[in-house]
Formats: sequence, C-alpha cells, structure tokens
Amino acid sequence: MPIIWRESMAIGHPTIDSQHKYLFCLVNAVELALQVDNPAKVTAFYLDQLIEYTRIHFEDEEKIQIVIQYPQHNEHKTQHREIIENLEDLKARLLPKSANGDVAEEARLERVCSKTLEDVVGFLRHWILDHVLHTDIHMKPYLKRQKVDPTRNNPILRGR
Repeated sequence: MPIIWRESMAIGHPTIDSQHKYLFCLVNAVELALQVDNPAKVTAFYLDQLIEYTRIHFEDEEKIQIVIQYPQHNEHKTQHREIIENLEDLKARLLPKSANGDVAEEARLERVCSKTLEDVVGFLRHWILDHVLHTDIHMKPYLKRQKVDPTRNNPILRGR
C-alpha cells in the first residue's frame, strides 16, 4: 500500500515539502520493486536513488535549519547521519556475496535477502513517516517566525 502525501504533513517550506513528496515517491518505488521477479537487484537500484536523493534532502534541510536558527539542528543532523548509515547497511545486506555454487549457502543467502527485503520496507516506512511527521514537523514554528524568506538570494535553498 503506497504512502500518500497529505498537505497536513507539510512543514511550510517549499523546498523541504517538495523534497518530502519526492521521498515518498521513492519509498513507494522501492516497495513496488519488491514485487518483481528479481527483487533484490531492482530494489537495490531504487534504494541507490533513494540514498542519493536523501543525502541531497538532508543537506538542504540542514542548511535551512541553520538559516532559521533551529535549536535542534545538531540532534537532527545526527539523526540524518544515522538514517543514511541504516540505508547503506540495508543496501549492503540486500546484495550479499555469491555462494559460489554451494546450495546450502545459496539457501541461507536467499533467507537473508528475504529478511532484508522485509527490513527495507519496515525501515523505510518508519523512517519517512516518523521523521517527517514527528521530527521535521518541529521546524514548522521556526519557519513561520522567519520574517525574511530564507530561500531569497540563495539558490541552494530555493526549490529545485
């Protein structure tokens, strides 16, 4: 079941909100990839895209936090680093080393891969929903207090 963006999830910054919407799309793409014949390789492909875009999003979000003087910036940055590490770990587990023809080892690797695919879905759903709805939302009042548009004269912080 896809994750659907709702305007109530918006934090009030066009760059962050549009990036969150796209992250939802990427998470949904990863979940759809699990339904193909070779889910590990296809899922790894979309997971790569998700990791790359998440890095960009986190970098932009952290810059905006500095501009709005968000007091939880350091903790937020630490969470971002942990999320990226978890995504990288899941990706590494998704494509285990070859079993070199060992039938028992291939069966074990298939079980690991199957468990990892379940972990991917669980982690992505928890991360995207929990982080957006319960962590990023705390930036909303700081963005509202900002009298000057933090993106003005700063192409990095304007919508991509």
